[in-house]
Amino acid sequence: GGHKEDWETTQKTTQKTAQKAARKILDAILNNPNVTRLELSEICGITADGVKWQLRNLTKSGRIARIGGDRGGHWEVHDK
Repeated sequence: GGHKEDWETTQKTTQKTAQKAARKILDAILNNPNVTRLELSEICGITADGVKWQLRNLTKSGRIARIGGDRGGHWEVHDK
């Protein structure tokens, strides 16, 4: 075998990293509701695509909400 375990380890690591990034994103938004995706990617050390994915997930799970449009809007954290 071997391959399956490798894949599962990678999945676990990815989940951990994603959770860490999610935490950092939530903190960053609490510090600055007007934080941009670019700033978030720098803060979290993940790509802009990673940030987009995180924000979509956090929005879907109801942890954050976008208030207003992309221009002039801001994020709100509903930490459960």
